[in-house]
Amino acid sequence: MTTDKNDEDNLFKSQMRGVQPLAETGRVHFRPTPKTKPKTNPKNKQKNGISMMDTEDAYDAFDASCDWSMEYQTPVSGSEVLRFVRPGIQTRLLKKLRTGQLPVEDELDLHGYKLEAAREALRSFLSAAAQRGCRVVCVIHGKGLHSDTEGVAKLKSFVAQWLKAWPSVLAFVSAPAQLGGTGAVLVLLKRLC
Repeated sequence: MTTDKNDEDNLFKSQMRGVQPLAETGRVHFRPTPKTKPKTNPKNKQKNGISMMDTEDAYDAFDASCDWSMEYQTPVSGSEVLRFVRPGIQTRLLKKLRTGQLPVEDELDLHGYKLEAAREALRSFLSAAAQRGCRVVCVIHGKGLHSDTEGVAKLKSFVAQWLKAWPSVLAFVSAPAQLGGTGAVLVLLKRLC
């Protein structure tokens, strides 16, 4: 069955009855869809029901809440594998961290540091990494082979304790062999902004 051109025109006109044409302005309005989400004020951002602070506030809150004591709570040996995970971290993400599949964005080497200096270096390093938006960093603490405490890697024990206390540390694991093995940890940081 063929339709007549006039029938199509009549059908179209009947459907368009009462429609008023827009006034011509000569302008074309085009708004491309943004490829990234617009940035929000980090002070007002909510994540998992917790208000996210800017990095300076997070650093101050960390200093107030962190256990920077010089007494380690859990001594660890130089060959011991470290593993710490906050609740809610996906197993797949942790496996990628453990196997070194996530790119390391910055590194801190604490070899030769005294405890006080190591503590300050770690504090500064984590704060700077958070401000730059780093997701994965490496902290080299060594295995304590030259430590004066037999069987205990003193600096490694303290680094593990301090990292657990830092609120933006979501997880850390001993690095794979090619990145330092049990003498280093890969740290997964929370995005603050």
